[in-house]
Amino acid sequence: MLKTSPQDAAPSLVLVPSEADVAIREAVEALEAEWHDETILACERALKAEAGCAEAVLLLGLVHVDLDVPTKAIEILEHAHELNPLMQECADALAAILVRIGKVGEALFYAKLATTLAPHPTIKNLLPQRYGTFFQNFQTGDPRTYFHRAGYSFEAGAFAEAVAHCRRQLELTPGDPETLSLMGRASLKTGRFETSISALHTALHVSPPEAGNLLSLGSALHATGHGEEAVACHAAALSLSPDDPVLHSAVIADLVRRPGTDAGRIEAAHAEWRAQHAAAITPRALAPTNPQDLERPLRVAYLSGAFHQNDFTELFEPVLRLHRPERIAAFCYSNTTYVDATTEGLMGAAVKWTDIAGIDDETVWEILRGDEIDIAVDLSGHFEGGRPLVFAWRPAPVTLSWLGYPHPHGLPGLDYILTDAAAWPPATGAPASGQEIWPLPRAPLAYIAPISIPDVGPLPAAQSGTVTFGVKCDLTLITPALARDWAEMLWSQDKATLLICNRFDQDEASVQRLTDLFSHFGLRARMDVVNMSDNFASDFAFYDHVDIALDTGSCGSLVENCRALWMGVPVIGLAGDHYGARLGASLLAGADRTAWSVGSTHDFVALAGRLCEDPGKLADLRATLRDQVRRSSLGDPVGLYIALENAYREMWRHRTAGA
Repeated sequence: MLKTSPQDAAPSLVLVPSEADVAIREAVEALEAEWHDETILACERALKAEAGCAEAVLLLGLVHVDLDVPTKAIEILEHAHELNPLMQECADALAAILVRIGKVGEALFYAKLATTLAPHPTIKNLLPQRYGTFFQNFQTGDPRTYFHRAGYSFEAGAFAEAVAHCRRQLELTPGDPETLSLMGRASLKTGRFETSISALHTALHVSPPEAGNLLSLGSALHATGHGEEAVACHAAALSLSPDDPVLHSAVIADLVRRPGTDAGRIEAAHAEWRAQHAAAITPRALAPTNPQDLERPLRVAYLSGAFHQNDFTELFEPVLRLHRPERIAAFCYSNTTYVDATTEGLMGAAVKWTDIAGIDDETVWEILRGDEIDIAVDLSGHFEGGRPLVFAWRPAPVTLSWLGYPHPHGLPGLDYILTDAAAWPPATGAPASGQEIWPLPRAPLAYIAPISIPDVGPLPAAQSGTVTFGVKCDLTLITPALARDWAEMLWSQDKATLLICNRFDQDEASVQRLTDLFSHFGLRARMDVVNMSDNFASDFAFYDHVDIALDTGSCGSLVENCRALWMGVPVIGLAGDHYGARLGASLLAGADRTAWSVGSTHDFVALAGRLCEDPGKLADLRATLRDQVRRSSLGDPVGLYIALENAYREMWRHRTAGA
C-alpha cells in the first residue's frame, strides 16, 4: 500500500502514499457516508493500481452488506481474507456479518482469529463502527435474526428453508411486513401458492403497497387460476414502478411462460417494454475491434441469469463444454447469486467467468467491451436474471438470442434470433420487432441423458389393457384451454387415462384446481395427480408408467419431453401460433418426429387415436425410440456445436463485410 521515495540530501526515508493508498482512503470516506457508487469507483481505482488489493475487496464486501446482499458480501469478504489473512478488519467484518445471519460457529472462528491480529497499520476506520462487532451483534440479539437467515437462504436458492425461517421470525414479530413479503416470494418459488397469496395479502394490508409484492401476488394468482385478478395486480405493480425495467420484465416473463397466451398480446407487451425502457437508448455502432481474419478464434459472450441447476443448463452445458478456445472462446457472464455444482462445472468450461449480479447495465456493457467480445448471446431475455438493457446498448459487433428465451424481444441492439424452420416457419416472415431470423439447418437444441438413466421398461398398456397418457410438469402450465384439448382426446378413447406428475410438489390447492378442472369435463375418475418426491426415485421413473406423453406447449416442458423420448415414450402436442408455442415442434423435428406435433385439436385427437389403436406398434416403438433419438440431431450436441460455430462465423463475415 505504501512506497518509499528516495531523498537527495536526507538519509531517512519519507513514506509517500501510493495511488492505491489514496484511492482506499477515499473509499473509506465514501463508505462512511454511505455513498456506495463513489466507494465502488474508488475501490476499482485501487484494484487497477494494485491488483489483489485486499483493502479494496474488503470495502466492496461491505458495500454488499449495505445493499443487503449477504451471500455475495460474505463471498467477497472471504476473498479479501484469502488475499490478506493477516488483516484484522476483514476477520472482524466476517465475524460481525456471519453472526447477523445466524452462522454463529463460522462467525466465532473469525472473531477468535481477529483477536490474534493487529489493526491496519496506516488506515483508520477501515471497518466502520456501524457494522458492529461479533460480540455486539451477538449480545444485542437482533430481533430479526430469522429474517436475515431467510434472506440469506433465499439468495442461495434454498426457498423452503427461507419459508421456515420466515415462520420463525413471524412468531417473534407478528405482522412484520418485510418478513411477510419475503415469505410470500419464497412460498411462490416453492409452489406454495396459497401460502404466498396469504402472506402477500397481509403484507399489503399492514404496509403501503409495494410493486414487488403486487408482482409476486399476481404471479401466485395466475398460478391458482385467478387470471383477471393477476392481471390487475401486475397492472398495479407497473403503475407504482413504471420506470423499473426488471419488474416490467418479470410481468412479461409471467405472460410468456403461460401456454395459450395470444401472440399479439405477447408482442404488445414487449413493445410496451421497449417504449418505456429502451426508447431513449441508441445502440452504439461498434466496428469490430479485433483482427479481421475470418478464421481467427472468436470471442463469444453468453449472458444468463440461470447458470445453475435447471432445465436450461441441461441443454446449455453440453454445448458449452464443446467450445475450444482455438476456435470459439466462451466468456460467461452470470447474473445470479445462486451457486451450485452445476455453476462450478460451467465455470470450468468457460475461458473467462464474470459475475455481473448487482452491476449496472452500462458498466456490464463496458466489461464486455473491455473483454473485446465479438459476438454476444442473450440466453435469458426477460426471464429472471436477464439483462435486456445491456443488449439494447449493443455490447458486441454481433448480437443474438438463443435457447433461453422463447420470444423476440425486439431490442434495437439485438441482431438475430437463432432458431430453426420448425420453430419459425419461413412462411411466418420476419419478426415485427425487427430482428432477423437466423435458421440453423437442424434443431437449435440437443439433449444428452445422464449415464445413470434407467433402462426402458415394458409398455404399461400391455399389462393394464388401457393406454395411459402422462405429463410431468409445473402444474401452472395446465391451463383450462389445454385441459379442454386433453379432455377431447380422452373422450375419443373410451378407456384411456391421464396421469399428471406434480413435478415440483406444488401445494394441495394446485392439485385441487386440476382435479376440479377435469371434474367439470366429467373425467375425474380417469385422471390422477401424483407428487414427484413421494412416488419417483429419479427424473425418469415416471415414464415407466406412461404410454404416451403430452407436451404442454411451454418452453418449460422441453427437457421433460426429452426425458420422455429417451425412455421410449412418444410425445405429442399442439403447436401454437407464435415462436414460444412452437418450441415443442422444433424439439420433435430434431428427433425426426415432425408428425407428432400438429396444429389443431382435431388433428391432435386423431394423432392420439392412431398411436392408441395398435398396442403392438406402440410397444415396438417404445423398444426402439431411445436409439432413434440418440442418432437424431436432438441427441447430437456435437452437431449442434458445429452448426453454432458455422452460424457465428457466417454472422461475423456479414458484420466484417459491412464494417
